[in-house]
Amino acid sequence: TEQVSVAVDHQKLRDSKEVLVEERRRCNLDIVAKESQLKEGAASENTPRELEELKARREALNREICEHNQKLSAKDDLAHVKIETISQLQLARSLLHCAFDQSVQAFTALHAGKAQLAHKEEGLQAARDTTNTVRLQLMRERSEGRRQAARDAAEIKALQEAN
Repeated sequence: TEQVSVAVDHQKLRDSKEVLVEERRRCNLDIVAKESQLKEGAASENTPRELEELKARREALNREICEHNQKLSAKDDLAHVKIETISQLQLARSLLHCAFDQSVQAFTALHAGKAQLAHKEEGLQAARDTTNTVRLQLMRERSEGRRQAARDAAEIKALQEAN
C-alpha cells in the first residue's frame, strides 16, 4: 500500500509537470507570435507589455517545472531509500529468525543435556546408596563375625579347660 501511495503521488507530480510543460510550450508560441508582430510592425501599443508578461510567465513556468523536477528527484531518492530500508529490514528479520531457531535448538540441547545429567546423577546416587548398603551389611557381617569368633574362641577355651 505504501508503494501504491508513492506511485500515485509520483504520477500526480508527473501529470502536473506535463501540464506546466504544455503551458510553457503555448507561452513560447505566443512569445514568438508577439515578437513577429513587433518585427513586422503589426503590433499594437500593448504588444511590448504583453510580450514582457509572457516572458515573465515563461520564467515562472520554468521555475515551477524546475521545482517539480526537484520534487520528482527527491521522491525517487526517497523511494530508493525506502526500498533499501525494506530490504535491510527483511534481511534483519531473516537473521533474527535464524538466531531464534538456533537459540531454540541450543535451548532444546541444553534441556536434553540436563535430563541426561539428571539421569546419570540418579544412577550415581543409586550406586552410592547400593555401596553404602553393601558397606553397612559388610560391617554388620564383620561385627557378627568377630562376635562369632569371640564366642567360638570362648567355647574352644571352655572345652580345652574342661578336658
